[in-house]
Amino acid sequence: MDWTRTAVSALLRERGLRLKRSLGQSYLVDRNFLEALARDTGAGAGDDVVEIGSGLGNLTEFLAARARHVWAFEIDPRIHALSRKLIGRLPNVTLVCADGAAFEEHAKPAGPLRIVSNLPYSDWERLVLRALSTPLEVSTYTFMVEADLYERLSSKPGTKRYGPVPALLQGACAMRKLRRAGKGLFVPPPRVDSVVFELRRTRPGLDFTAAEARLRQLFVQRRKKCEAAGGRRVEALEPAELLKLT
Repeated sequence: MDWTRTAVSALLRERGLRLKRSLGQSYLVDRNFLEALARDTGAGAGDDVVEIGSGLGNLTEFLAARARHVWAFEIDPRIHALSRKLIGRLPNVTLVCADGAAFEEHAKPAGPLRIVSNLPYSDWERLVLRALSTPLEVSTYTFMVEADLYERLSSKPGTKRYGPVPALLQGACAMRKLRRAGKGLFVPPPRVDSVVFELRRTRPGLDFTAAEARLRQLFVQRRKKCEAAGGRRVEALEPAELLKLT
């Protein structure tokens, strides 16, 4: 498939497919960026990859060229069916029509796993926490989110945007910004630019969903002094300090 703006737009129009913003259905149509994103995952011949929200299979095709095997999850049956026609021939790709949060039920990695997703804005938190909570060995997580959301996730103690999820990701993972994706790289173009970033778990075995819930309770009174934290305000505590209180 020629993953260009013209080709993808024509394909969607020919099939009468209207994409859903609620599912984050904006597809990358820049070959150089797709190659860079696949490279960003660090996947090599000995790696298995789980792709959450694989769409038409544009990134999947580039991941398959690098990895041992790719499990590509797409929740929209219309898009899944089309992706089977476009990339179903690839011998090291398993296309799954299912919620990507259930990847453990389908993916059977032979070794280290890498997880990648262009996350939908409406459901990013659930997917990230679920992926981070897996007991499977995961080398890296490569996520793409709206630029504004990335700024929130990387916010520092004492700022307005600092909260449970930023504290959790920064306290239990190594977090690194990889690149920015302009909205013009997508069809249809999203409202804002996106950011690609990497997570590496520093506390494997942690139930991230449960830890986020406990942190949320602490942040209910973020400006009040916390006795367990030596009388300091919750919003001023470093991520590692906050995790000790959960």
